[in-house]
Amino acid sequence: MRTTSTQVIAARFCAVGQARREIVQLVKDLGITLETGEASTVEACLSELIANAVLHGCGGEAQDESAAITYGVRILPKAGRIRFWVADPGPGLPHPTKAGPNATSGRGLALVDSMSDGLGWQPGPIDEAPTSAKVVWFEIAASSLAPDGEGAVSRLEGETNAAEQLPQVLRLLTGLVAGHGPGRQSIRRRTAFGRRLGLTPALSQSAA
Repeated sequence: MRTTSTQVIAARFCAVGQARREIVQLVKDLGITLETGEASTVEACLSELIANAVLHGCGGEAQDESAAITYGVRILPKAGRIRFWVADPGPGLPHPTKAGPNATSGRGLALVDSMSDGLGWQPGPIDEAPTSAKVVWFEIAASSLAPDGEGAVSRLEGETNAAEQLPQVLRLLTGLVAGHGPGRQSIRRRTAFGRRLGLTPALSQSAA
């Protein structure tokens, strides 16, 4: 199964609408169907990144009709996520700012960050956009995408499911009750397990 798809559009603001119309179908072509809310989030976030690429990466409406922006989709099956990226030829990386209450711009990246499940950027070029100077991306955890296509609950690579750690947590509690449990440092390292199972307060009280 293909995991990537790339499109090239003109570096003009009118191309934002084109990308909005195409992006959900690009994902579908990779075998993933977005729910209505997920599709709306993707369309809104991608619109912001492409508008930023036109404005800041290409200096506004490009005078050179050959100027272009590349955007794409990458499926991250092990993470259960989809990454959407936009590459432009403009030098420098984004510098997010806190827009004032009366500002009419400057909220784009903050909006993308709040709506998506991850936001980031890196210097270019990349293989899919060999003339790019930077790439900005966001991710969403698609409900229909499970790690490795197994239908399991999506999780980040390396993240441990709390249920898988239940025996270890129970052994920890048994040791505490018996009075020969681990020290404070060991307990602190395991608070993530307790927090997921609603046991952290009990562990903290036992360690006091």
